[in-house]
Amino acid sequence: MKIVTPAPLPTPAAAEQLAATLWSLGRRARLSVYLLGTGTHAVLTGVHSPNPVTEQLAASAIAGHDRTAIQGGESIPALVATMREQACRGLAPHARTIERSPRTGGWPPIDTLYATHERLVHLEPGQIAGIVLAMRPLPAMRCRASLSAFASGPDAATTVVEVTASYGIVGVAPCTPQWTRRAVRRAVAGQIRRPVFTLHAEEIAVYWHPPYTADARRADAPPLRFRPPAGPPSA
Repeated sequence: MKIVTPAPLPTPAAAEQLAATLWSLGRRARLSVYLLGTGTHAVLTGVHSPNPVTEQLAASAIAGHDRTAIQGGESIPALVATMREQACRGLAPHARTIERSPRTGGWPPIDTLYATHERLVHLEPGQIAGIVLAMRPLPAMRCRASLSAFASGPDAATTVVEVTASYGIVGVAPCTPQWTRRAVRRAVAGQIRRPVFTLHAEEIAVYWHPPYTADARRADAPPLRFRPPAGPPSA
């Protein structure tokens, strides 16, 4: 496992480009990417693969090819395992319809993971929490994936609920929380767990991406608007 201080992304298009790069790198082995908070008031990213070459290349892509931003992350699973309180939760994507605006070129006018990044930044010292997206690439720019949240340390049960709730705007439904150490260990290890779903390569960026630059978050754009599902025809 590698821990990466990510290079901020200037646009959602850059996030999709990074996601496509990770999909390409992971074609020969499972690849898992992380958003992590460790009580240090910063969002870290992580990457893990059974193939060490794939892992190193993926970490380099996330770091913007800055080798000084990459460090070994073997201590994270070990620290989580020592915590008395642990919890994890699976996340299942649901279909949603969002009205896009031509003023933003079709992109969502907000950072869909902003709330998640903020929650991870504000963890208390002694807490570790994160999101894990585990992927195994498929043909036609798709991948088989699973999404999990985990937390350890004081008040882990509440923290994992808050982290999963921050994904509400993305369009996911949380599964029943799990408190067993085995479930948490599998989540932190980046194993593909139920529920399993299929993503197209650029959709990876909806569920995982490093923080955007401040200028990207302040971009002039209309608020996100949800279009209600079409109801039955009126009589």
